[in-house]
Amino acid sequence: MKIALAIDNLKNRYARYALFSMLEYDVPPDFILHHNSGKYRYSKLYKYATKAIRRYRFSLGKHLFPLIKEKIIKGSEKAGRTFFEEDREKNIEKFLRTASIHKCRDINHPQTISLLKELKPDIVVCFSGILKKEVINTTGIYFLNAHASRLPKYRGINNVEYALWDNEEIFGTIHRISRGIYEGDILYQEPIDLKDVRIRTIQEHKDYCSRKTYEMIGKAIAKYRRKEIDFSVQTERGNSINIYYSMHPLLRELLQKKLTNNIYSFP
Repeated sequence: MKIALAIDNLKNRYARYALFSMLEYDVPPDFILHHNSGKYRYSKLYKYATKAIRRYRFSLGKHLFPLIKEKIIKGSEKAGRTFFEEDREKNIEKFLRTASIHKCRDINHPQTISLLKELKPDIVVCFSGILKKEVINTTGIYFLNAHASRLPKYRGINNVEYALWDNEEIFGTIHRISRGIYEGDILYQEPIDLKDVRIRTIQEHKDYCSRKTYEMIGKAIAKYRRKEIDFSVQTERGNSINIYYSMHPLLRELLQKKLTNNIYSFP
């Protein structure tokens, strides 16, 4: 089985979570399709943390740098994020130094499609934005996406918010990319344990659930390669009623109060 990773930014933190899980489960990508879309999409926390490290390192001296770094790490971990997981990052960088990386244009560009047909991967883990039908219909290739909610129940955006609103267990789902919104065949689903995680805000829930979902990619591919699991078809398709859109600000405010007060059901 030939596996590929399509990514527009090698610093994408969710892509790195997925890549590490692929290395951890011994299903590393055979090659990487890299098309740089411009600015790195770091979170604000990471930007501010990086600026703070640089500022204090040069103004107060190197002896204070470890203390500042440790403080930022602890703050990040409270939000369910660890940006300085050194062992993980070392393994990723070591792999990238010897990886077969093909620089290309947009994932939907005809040259990229020709490259895919030439390299013939079985699976492509995508961090490349929206795929057009010309790419999706490439014969013999499964394009995978990670979705931080249970399919087919929670499609669309703000899916974590609506699952929390409904007091439903949040799942991570690995599925094929299709023309319909989150309607592709499901490869793997697993519940995300939030019991012992210290997160209270909506955004912290979204970040943590997204991270845990992307970390399932390696496990899903490994199970598929061992023929322990297979793709299952979503029977509910083409029904826009089942797609969730942006949550209304009033509902978000009520949901945040619920999370803050540890209220698990609405009156």
